[in-house]
Amino acid sequence: MDGQEYSDLELIKWCSEGKASSQELLYKRYFSFAMSVCIRYTRNENEAMEIVNDSYMKVLERLNDYDISKSFKSWYGKILLNTAIDCYRKKVKHNSSLSIGCICQTFFSGQN
Repeated sequence: MDGQEYSDLELIKWCSEGKASSQELLYKRYFSFAMSVCIRYTRNENEAMEIVNDSYMKVLERLNDYDISKSFKSWYGKILLNTAIDCYRKKVKHNSSLSIGCICQTFFSGQN
């Protein structure tokens, strides 16, 4: 069973009820879309995969917030984009703190 016989709304309903098989089917249905969005922003397959997985966990946690009158794909796309932005911000913050740490270490080690 590939899940194509079920609508997004059916899968979403079953996902919100905790049915693991439906969660897997919904994940697989949108995996290519999710990876294409994330690779566009990260340009790195491993980072993209991490964002896809983090985003999907957010989707499952927030299914009650999903407005069924709107497209699931666009709602998921917003979550993917926001998660990618969060990942970028963490990366920049981490890299800047590393740079400052290197500068301080170089500066203070020269005074000994």
